[in-house]
Amino acid sequence: MSAAPSADSEAGKFFDQQQKSHGYEQLKTLTRAQDQAAADILNGEVQGRVLSIGGVWECYHNPPGLKQLTVLDLSENMLKSYAPSGARAVAADLYGGQLEAGAFDTVVFSLVLHHVAQGGWGECESRIHEALKRARLWLKAGGKVYVLEYCPHPLWMPLQRLGLPLTKLLLKMVKQPLVVMHARGFYEKALDSAGFVACRTRRIIPHRFNEWALFPVFMAVSWFKMPVKIYPKMHVFSGSKP
Repeated sequence: MSAAPSADSEAGKFFDQQQKSHGYEQLKTLTRAQDQAAADILNGEVQGRVLSIGGVWECYHNPPGLKQLTVLDLSENMLKSYAPSGARAVAADLYGGQLEAGAFDTVVFSLVLHHVAQGGWGECESRIHEALKRARLWLKAGGKVYVLEYCPHPLWMPLQRLGLPLTKLLLKMVKQPLVVMHARGFYEKALDSAGFVACRTRRIIPHRFNEWALFPVFMAVSWFKMPVKIYPKMHVFSGSKP
């Protein structure tokens, strides 16, 4: 009897399909101003040997301090578009990939951590903690981690948690892997818990941005949309390994 497909392998297949259909590319046209504002931070600050998880960030531009770029993603098709020329592309699971300890000066989670959700609420949170622990392991002493993520207002969190079973059912019907977003305070505490210091949070507020544009709540449910004004807000979190 063959083993059931893992959630991570299903996620890889989903993003392969998104890339083939140009669905993700079309979605990103709605957030171009936000992506550029976040990229201005990352392009200006990352340095040395850089590991970018979840593909490279949108609006990537060769950072002046970059020495080597490694891009990790579950989806081989996404890597074809989100691993720049000259980068080392690694098609692997964040939680199973074997990367060398202390090998990187910078680790970037590029809008990927809301896609690592599995199981119940506690497991969804624990997978974020585990991801940050792995980032700390892969960093050199003095290296920095950056987390680019959307964060809902704290008032949304009880609704998201209570609605998790319904969300799982809906996404299973449309064959999209589970998505769970976490509040700003959660990421701040998670970075501290993982042992990072000199932590910083920056909310991305772009100029000339149509905040009333309708944005899909889930990638595979095109009819379920909300105005960007009330959609979770993009943040860049960062911290240093002592």
